[in-house]
Order: sequence, then structure tokens, then C-alpha cells
Amino acid sequence: MVDAERAFLDELGGDCDLPAGAHATVMGDLLTVRGMLASRDASVLLRDTQQGTDGPTVGRSVARALVARGGASMLDR
Repeated sequence: MVDAERAFLDELGGDCDLPAGAHATVMGDLLTVRGMLASRDASVLLRDTQQGTDGPTVGRSVARALVARGGASMLDR
């Protein structure tokens, strides 16, 4: 589970100042990753949830989904 959460933050290029987070849970063989990304002033909050069996893959996929839905403008790249 930790690998999924770390992959999420790594995909976003996150550090301690990025308002983003992920939470992973496991039920049986299925991993669920919930991620969120907020603007620095918290005026915009994006969320996504995905499931799969490979933690890092699911974590990165959640991050990419948030970027595609407008999160790119929230990242200092």
C-alpha cells in the first residue's frame, strides 16, 4: 500500500509543500487508491479513486488522472 501512495506523490513530483495525498486500502487481492490534489489556496480540490492489483501502477494512474482533469495547473514544474 505504501508503494502505491509513494508512486502517486512521485508521479506528481510532490514534496512536503504540495497539497496532495493518497490513501490505499486492500481487500482481498484488490487495491483501492484514493488520491486528491488541491490548489495552493485550496479553492480547487480534485479527487480520483482507482482499483487494481499493482500498487505503484494504480498510484501513478490516479496521479495522471488528476493532472489530466486540471491538476497540471496546480503543479509547480
